Amino acid sequence: LVPVSESVERARQAGMAAQHVLRLCEDPPPQRREVLNLADVAHAALTARSDWLRRRRIGVRKGFSAALVYADSSLLYQLIDELLLWVGQLGADIAISVESSQSTGRPRLQVISHRAPATAPAAVWRGVRWVLWHQLARALDARSELDLQDQHVRVTIQLPAVTQAQLARSVDESIEPTTV
Repeated sequence: LVPVSESVERARQAGMAAQHVLRLCEDPPPQRREVLNLADVAHAALTARSDWLRRRRIGVRKGFSAALVYADSSLLYQLIDELLLWVGQLGADIAISVESSQSTGRPRLQVISHRAPATAPAAVWRGVRWVLWHQLARALDARSELDLQDQHVRVTIQLPAVTQAQLARSVDESIEPTTV
C-alpha cells in the first residue's frame, strides 16, 4: 500500500507543478517586489521542507551569507522550494549556499547534488519540476547555470542585486528588509 500511496502523491505533486508552469507561461502573476534577504528565504524553504528531506533521508549541508535581493517573496520562495525538490530527486547528499558573487555583486544561490549526473534517472532531466524552476527563475529575471561534473550537479541562480534606489525606497517606506 505504501508504494501506491507514494505514487499517487508523486502524481498529485506533478499535476500541481504542471498547473503552476502553465499559469506562469500563460498568465504571469503580478509581482510585489520587495527587499529580501535571500539567505532568510532559503532558510525558510529548508525549514518547511525538513520533514520531506528527512523522510527521504536526504542530508543537507548549508552555508548562508546575507545577500539582499529585490524580488517577489512568494516566487522566490517557490523557486528555492522547487530547486530543493528537483535536486532531492538526484541524490541523498545535497548542499545549498547563498552569497553575493565577488565578481558581479549579484546575489547567488547554489544548490548541489553530490551524484554523478550520468546515474540520474532520465525523468529528472525532462520532468515538470525541471521546467517549473526554470520558469520561476525567468519570472524573477534571474540567470541560471547548470554545471555537470563527473560526481556532482550544481545549479547556480544569480538574481538581480538591490539597487540603491530600491534600498532607499524600502527605507523611506519604513519597511525593513523582510524575511519569509
